[in-house]
Amino acid sequence: MKESEEKDPNDEKFVNEKKLHFLLPNRYSMNSEVVDDPDIEIVEKDDVIVNQTDTDFVETLPFQHNENNLQHSDLGNLATGPCRPVLNIYKQTRFGSQNRSFSSQWYKQYTWLEYSMKSNAAFCYACRMFADELIDDVWTKKGFSNWQKLNEKLKKHDKTKRHLVCVSKMSGYLACKKSGSVMVKQCSGYKEQVAKNRTYIGTLIDIILFLGKQGIAYRGHREDADSLNQGNFKELCKLLSNYQPDFKIKFDETTNYTSWSIQDQLIQLCAEDIRETIVKEIEKIGFFALMCDEARCYREEQLSICVRYTIDLDVYERFLCFVDVSKGQTSNHIVTALFECFEKQKLTMSKIKIIAQSYDGASVMSGHLRGVQSRIKEHYPYAIYTHCMAHRLNLVVVDTCKTIKNAKNVFNMLEAIYVHFSQPSKNKKLCEMQRNLGLNKGNVLRICDTRWVCRYKNCVAMLKNYSSILNILNDEIEEQIDKDVARALGILSSINKLEFIIVLHILNEVLSIINVLSNQLQSKSATLGTSSNIIQSVISTFENQRNEDSFFKLWEQIKEFAQLNQITLELSNSGTKSKRKRQEPHHLQSYNLETLTGQQSSYFINHYKDVVNIDLMSLKAEMLLTRNCIQNRNLDFDIQGIKKVVTKDVFPNLFKLIQVGLTIPISSATCERSFSSMRRIKNWLRTSMGQSKFTDLSVISIERDLSTKIDKDKIINNFGLTQRRISLI
Repeated sequence: MKESEEKDPNDEKFVNEKKLHFLLPNRYSMNSEVVDDPDIEIVEKDDVIVNQTDTDFVETLPFQHNENNLQHSDLGNLATGPCRPVLNIYKQTRFGSQNRSFSSQWYKQYTWLEYSMKSNAAFCYACRMFADELIDDVWTKKGFSNWQKLNEKLKKHDKTKRHLVCVSKMSGYLACKKSGSVMVKQCSGYKEQVAKNRTYIGTLIDIILFLGKQGIAYRGHREDADSLNQGNFKELCKLLSNYQPDFKIKFDETTNYTSWSIQDQLIQLCAEDIRETIVKEIEKIGFFALMCDEARCYREEQLSICVRYTIDLDVYERFLCFVDVSKGQTSNHIVTALFECFEKQKLTMSKIKIIAQSYDGASVMSGHLRGVQSRIKEHYPYAIYTHCMAHRLNLVVVDTCKTIKNAKNVFNMLEAIYVHFSQPSKNKKLCEMQRNLGLNKGNVLRICDTRWVCRYKNCVAMLKNYSSILNILNDEIEEQIDKDVARALGILSSINKLEFIIVLHILNEVLSIINVLSNQLQSKSATLGTSSNIIQSVISTFENQRNEDSFFKLWEQIKEFAQLNQITLELSNSGTKSKRKRQEPHHLQSYNLETLTGQQSSYFINHYKDVVNIDLMSLKAEMLLTRNCIQNRNLDFDIQGIKKVVTKDVFPNLFKLIQVGLTIPISSATCERSFSSMRRIKNWLRTSMGQSKFTDLSVISIERDLSTKIDKDKIINNFGLTQRRISLI
């Protein structure tokens, strides 16, 4: 409507505006587009004015500005109302020959009247609190104290136009205070609705995170109203609606935000929040180590990308994403996929440095000419390559078990036992026999070169279940029913030999020690120093075991085991033919332990001094002081002791150098663990899942500690940025 056009006086909106204009000061009227008070913001929403500053009623009303101008501290305000003290005797003032004073009887006739004991004067509460502008008159500032003419002046003031307007405003204020004004009601009602909506969406996010962390499918085959199974997500919503009335109200609405598209959006927002947290931590430090590995999942070649960094000398290994590299697995394809991943995750690689990298021993990854590690070094020369030590240890164990004839025979027999008892009928008999003998259920596993602990677990399982396996094989041979009797005879004949028992015990002893090292190398917090110490300890343990005392202890265990299972303690005579001493395989020579001592320590410092801007002179002094501090405090000279002494402020150069040392990975086991989650998430029922959603679900599942710390308010705010039917902000 143009300004020149006149408004229809019968228009309901115009009438309401006039009423509100009458109740409020002019600068807060409906027609005002600019508000004088900077603490009040008035916005139009659905033709209703909403006060956005506060929900408290007294603080939202715009009449409080006059309170700051009070000259009489004992008068009333908006919170207390007019000051109307009732006294037996009021202070008297002499007028001529008579003493006159104020009387409380005037309160009954004039509701706006108030009295100041300090000033001994009467005031108009309505004019003082609700006038557009305080005029310097007796009823607002000075006070009326001519008690001789009080009756006359009260009647006159009560009929003035300005006073009547103020009284109307006061009446409107008192009415609003009881029931709430339109502004306050609208504002509080809107905020209450937003709070309920945010609680509802927050509950949906909790369900999203629960299913994501557990690696459970969200959707069902059919999700219509007639389906008995609408999928895990909707079924959980139904379950919660039985116990949360507010949630049920929103869930039963037509638009309840549980569709597959909303699920995908919430999953994406949660995963982005986790990745954003990881990226911020990396950017804060300025460098990280790269780890990646490949695995096949339902005809797709997935590249797992993980990072390692250090915060306050605490090591973190995080999963970033899976990248589909099915189009090509060459070093060029993999490096391109890596940098595309960094760009997608908004890692500013121009400012962030890769200082180390760790992969398995595949030539495409470890090749020093055209491998991934060499191409990464072209961009980041300081990124030293570490062949995953967990893989290297496994290769040594596998080669040892395949090269030593007796060990090879034992594991071949364990593989035969696995095949024999993989049949359901035989496995059922084995389980019943274990139950009858009071043994825990345990089966021999399939021997696999890529399963790092399968050989050790098989040795343990065989020793624990030897008697039950022996009984089952004897029963099969006596019954002569099964067609595999010949295989049972062969297995029984082999495992009844003393040679098998001796080698089995020796392998169990050796592999149990190696298993400790394997677990250490797979740990996320494993460092070069701690791993080196454990490697040296394993070597020392093996050297100490090579004596007669250790052999006799082991022999006593073998004798006890043989007598318990009725095995004859006689070794077969294999002749006295001498054998040539076996030499160490050539391909294992590069697997010798190398530690950063002497010249190698100097190389380490010189290699990274420019990356983190280390002052060598200051570093030397800081290292000497650190050593003395640790000795004076009687601390262990390990990473835990160093953490208690070295701080970023006092030892800046040493702190940065230790950060670099802790960041260097010793294995890519985190990538291997991500493949375990990959197969749980993308199982045979979910092979059609898109790559983006698959990666998002993997991040939520793998990084559970970050999933637990997700800021739901932030997720809801981001979700509410898109125009939706539900108000969230």
